[in-house]
Amino acid sequence: MKQTFLCEQFYLLSIDSKKDHRSYPYLEGGLILAGLLDLQHLQLIKIDEEKIYLQSYQMHPHSFLGKLQKHVTLVPNGYKLKDYFLNMLYEKNELRTQLEEELMAKGVLERRKKKFLSIFPYVDHVILDDSQRTSLIEEIRHRVLHEKDTEKYIDELLLILSVCKMEEIIFSISELAYAKKRIQEILSSIDQFPSLPLKNVEYVSNVFVYVDSGCQGGDSGGGCNS
Repeated sequence: MKQTFLCEQFYLLSIDSKKDHRSYPYLEGGLILAGLLDLQHLQLIKIDEEKIYLQSYQMHPHSFLGKLQKHVTLVPNGYKLKDYFLNMLYEKNELRTQLEEELMAKGVLERRKKKFLSIFPYVDHVILDDSQRTSLIEEIRHRVLHEKDTEKYIDELLLILSVCKMEEIIFSISELAYAKKRIQEILSSIDQFPSLPLKNVEYVSNVFVYVDSGCQGGDSGGGCNS
């Protein structure tokens, strides 16, 4: 498989081929957050003091990351991070499609017709090789349950899973309470994420609440699902 980005890893974690179709309310917000971290690692943007800055006009060829980056070029430098999230979530369906197409082009995903509860037809994406997802889950579990040191991107995935309230993807019901506590301990002990606002789980969680309220009661009336 070609180079994998944080946004792709997080999306793969959200797909469990052994379970029925499941939706996560904050999934797209998590994908955007992961994409911003990817862009920051690539030094194409910078997030500082809860604001976002463009560092390069050279557009990244990855269609999902390129779209996130392009939107940074369309707003003033120093644009508020929470407003950027709200703007991007109005385009969440297109963003998700672009990410899925990138993963299909890499031979990771495939579109298949399925039935929810064996009755209602829908089109879903199936992971063709589950080894990367399995490996990610094992690394996350070792980090949280066994206090094993891992690569920095695992802690970034923990941050995203936490603010998206998607820890259940990784941990069983009996493990969940302890796992959530351990994740908060891990995140609070990290000296520095690529930017301080993203280290603050409470801040990012508040951004998601702000975005969710904007989607539900925005002036456009269309909501973020439109």
